[in-house]
Amino acid sequence: ADHEGTRYAVNAGYYPKALINFLCRMETQRGKPADYCLQKQVPGTQKPASILDRTHPSAPDRVAAIKTVLVDLKAGSIVGAKGKKRYMAIKERLKGVDVGTDDDTEVVKDEGKE
Repeated sequence: ADHEGTRYAVNAGYYPKALINFLCRMETQRGKPADYCLQKQVPGTQKPASILDRTHPSAPDRVAAIKTVLVDLKAGSIVGAKGKKRYMAIKERLKGVDVGTDDDTEVVKDEGKE
């Protein structure tokens, strides 16, 4: 899922390291050191502490796999242009969108009652 999610996000113009940043923040919130998710793990040294740990690879393993995907996609060289182009296209599209206001609400009277 991380592989495909990263690939889709990069191709859509999103920041390529967003999932890495999220995983690192999540581990920091769980009490791990700030650099924990960037460290190489020794297999069998971590005991699963939560359901997340039992159902997902460790954050460092996930980060390493995501980095491999980013290298394979050459994400460092393509995302900036795609991201900016995508952003500008959406910004232009939104310029003419009427989002409406409360004043646009039509009041419907019940003709059976006064």
